[in-house]
Amino acid sequence: MRFGRSAARLLVRRLVDGQRIRVLGPRWVARGLVASLVVSSMLLGPTNPAVAATGDPFRFIYDQDGRLVAAVTPTDSARYTYDGVGNITAISRVVATTVSVLEFAPHSGVAGTTVTVYGTGFSATPSQNTVKFNGVTAAVTSSTTTQIVASVPTGAASGTINVTAPGGSSTSSATFSVANSAPTITGFSPAVADATGTVTITGTNFDTTLISDDVTFNTTFATVTAGTSTSLTASVPPLSASGPLVVRTVGGKVVASTDLYIAPSGYTAAQVGPRARATLGQPQTLTFGGDSKIGLLLVDGIVGHRISLILSRTGSTTYDISMRAPDGSTTLSAICCSQTWIEPVSLLLTGTYSVVLDPGTSGSGTVTITAYDVPPDATQAITPTNAGTTAALSTTVPGQNMAFTFTGAVGQRVSFSLAQSSGLAWATTVYNPDGSRLWGDNCCGNTWVETGNLPQAGTYKIFLDPVGALTGTLTITAYDVPPDATQAITPTNAGTTAALSTTVPGQNMAFTSPAPWVSG
Repeated sequence: MRFGRSAARLLVRRLVDGQRIRVLGPRWVARGLVASLVVSSMLLGPTNPAVAATGDPFRFIYDQDGRLVAAVTPTDSARYTYDGVGNITAISRVVATTVSVLEFAPHSGVAGTTVTVYGTGFSATPSQNTVKFNGVTAAVTSSTTTQIVASVPTGAASGTINVTAPGGSSTSSATFSVANSAPTITGFSPAVADATGTVTITGTNFDTTLISDDVTFNTTFATVTAGTSTSLTASVPPLSASGPLVVRTVGGKVVASTDLYIAPSGYTAAQVGPRARATLGQPQTLTFGGDSKIGLLLVDGIVGHRISLILSRTGSTTYDISMRAPDGSTTLSAICCSQTWIEPVSLLLTGTYSVVLDPGTSGSGTVTITAYDVPPDATQAITPTNAGTTAALSTTVPGQNMAFTFTGAVGQRVSFSLAQSSGLAWATTVYNPDGSRLWGDNCCGNTWVETGNLPQAGTYKIFLDPVGALTGTLTITAYDVPPDATQAITPTNAGTTAALSTTVPGQNMAFTSPAPWVSG
């Protein structure tokens, strides 16, 4: 009879005189499992007073393949033996006070890993149990009569687990694998992979159980298809892009000293030419040989941040520029004509981004790129007054903008002047509280704005966008403009004289006449 993790049958066995226990199939567990429940005696009699009084706590123990290996009560146990293909070949009955090691979990780990040993006949007093991993004594932290928790001792090697309790000694049939030190990577091939290719990684201390080797390309897990302790082969997964190559085992984690480059969609590995990794804020140069191969520049980004780019070139190289996300998707669609400035691009993922430069059929030369992590725009709230309220904002990174906000009422008029630090130019836009545009945008460093009558009540935004990669400081003086100064006059033959004054920048003057003006 086969009894595995996917079994759906009910296994009914008489384990204790007077009881019938229904055992459900394993709960599909990968590394050993114990399930506990309380069952009632079906036939109560004088030979089972304890069962009649309280019921028996009953425990199922499964191995790492999900097979039931034992069913244990405080007084009795049934053990299941399997052949190589998973068929039950024997069921034996052992008194529960006999010391036996039935299973443990996990089955591998480094020194210090907590391991739970399942069995029978253990002492409920931890100090009365001695646990050894391949002969090296471990520290016992807790115990019951059917379970011991211990830590893998330093210096232990892979081997069996032995338990000695007051009632005897027992050794596991399975082997606990003590993981090696953290893995190392000495290299990988190819340096540039196709999107549907494979990569071979060389190093040390890889896990020979392939499922225990986690390999990631950039941020995407790759499938390990073959391996030894010194070599792993992994397939390039869908939704992956150039970036760090990482191997993780139970022994630790290692990042390759160089990036793995993966040809972006639309290109093959043979079409990838110059490549490099950029440090934010530092220029990095790619040299093109006139062979039409694309350039890849890698830069790390964080979700919610923005990246801007400054580019310059030498020689006859021209290019289209685009950007790919850590999952290979397009963050910035291709822009032609050898742009020298890329406005901030918002990042939707954390990981390594690829700046793609496609020179087409142009000649040789260099392209120098500086990538910036653009901080949030500089903002400040101001309150316009008749006398004028002055405030200043500065940008420190190319691509960062400035925004002053103020609260306005319907019909209110606001004016403001702007003064810049040397060399700064900017575009000005005023936005209504609902996000629609009230004024602008007006480019090239205008220094005076009149809003007219405000159409909405709420918070307005004066958005100041420095031109290109420029940074600097802008000082604003905001005025609450009173009604225009007005006066009625009556023209006469002798002439009528009147005067008006304005007190706030942006305020106008108006003379009115009760009769039409007559030209003479």
